[in-house]
Formats: sequence, structure tokens, C-alpha cells
Amino acid sequence: MKWCHVICFAIVSLLLLFCLVQPVYAKKAVTLDFFYSGSCGSCREKFPIIQELEHNATYNTTVQFYWKDTSYDEAAREEYETVYDPMFRANHSFPLTFVVIKNDTARTIITGISVLNISVVLDDYLAGTPHTEPDETPGFALILLLMSIPFVLFMKRRRKS
Repeated sequence: MKWCHVICFAIVSLLLLFCLVQPVYAKKAVTLDFFYSGSCGSCREKFPIIQELEHNATYNTTVQFYWKDTSYDEAAREEYETVYDPMFRANHSFPLTFVVIKNDTARTIITGISVLNISVVLDDYLAGTPHTEPDETPGFALILLLMSIPFVLFMKRRRKS
């Protein structure tokens, strides 16, 4: 009878340990790839944003950060040319600087690099609910909305005439 208690205790202990350790493994699977060109001045302006996120207490232990200089690192350049360049060409956009946040099942590309845009996506990934659109840029809808306001105002004035 004592052996049965010992075995049950061991099984329950292992299950409890697995439940505590498993979320940590899931969180460590989130990576942030920062693609930039070292010879690009506007790319270097984004460095403090990535550094701030890298030193953030929430992300520095749960997200793996990779700086990928496409002008000097051949592996980064090859990854950019084979994976991301064809995708950008299909959408007729060619960012020099962008961030890819990914885990084993999803990928989100952010071209509008800001602490807020990246934090929103990272928080979703760490909560276990990554963005489902593979090439989503947070804030893009807002940019389109703001760009369309002058057009709408112009059309209103034109109709009044």
C-alpha cells in the first residue's frame, strides 16, 4: 500500500512540474528577428527601439532577439533574399528595416517599427494567441485611414462646387 502512495505522489509531482515548466518552454519559442542594413542611417535610428525591447523585463527572458544585418551577414542576406524579398516584391513594397516575430506556428512581419507596434504583437505571442495573418503590420489600417482623410475632404469640397 505504501508503494502505491509513493508512485501516485511521484506521478502527481511530475505532472505538476510539467505544468509549470511547459509554459516557460512555450514562451522561449518566441523570436524577434530585426532585419536592417548596417550602412543605412534610417535603420540605425531604429536601434534604440529594439534595444529598449531587448532590455524590457517582460521580454528579455521570454523572447530571443536576433539582429540580422543584411549588408554584412551573408546568412541574414540569404534569408532576406529567399524568404522575405519575394514576399515584399509581390506586395510592391521594399522596406530596408523590418521585424519578424515568430514561433513554431505563426509569423508576423512589422514594417512600422515602434515600441508600441512590436509590444502589442509580442504580448499576443506570449499570451499564446499570435496574430493569424502572417504578414500583418499593426497600425497599417490607421495609416490608411489617416491618408484617406484628405481625399474624403477633397471629394466633399468638389461635390459642393
